[in-house]
Amino acid sequence: MSACPCGSKLEYAVCCGPIIAGAPAPSAEALMRSRYAAFVLGELDHVERTHAPEVRDDFNRAEAERIAQARNPPC
Repeated sequence: MSACPCGSKLEYAVCCGPIIAGAPAPSAEALMRSRYAAFVLGELDHVERTHAPEVRDDFNRAEAERIAQARNPPC
């Protein structure tokens, strides 16, 4: 088991993991924490899927991948 990268001090499997996997977020805070965790983990499908409809078309997937890779290089 591993700590969730959102900083909640909870295990990923009971914190952001289920939300990233598609479960509804119980609160706006949980959604934003899951979006951060998804970015850190390179789970950009979740980031893209949870954009507000009015900005979804502006999401630049290639740029998001580039930034995520630069901030979180593979081990």
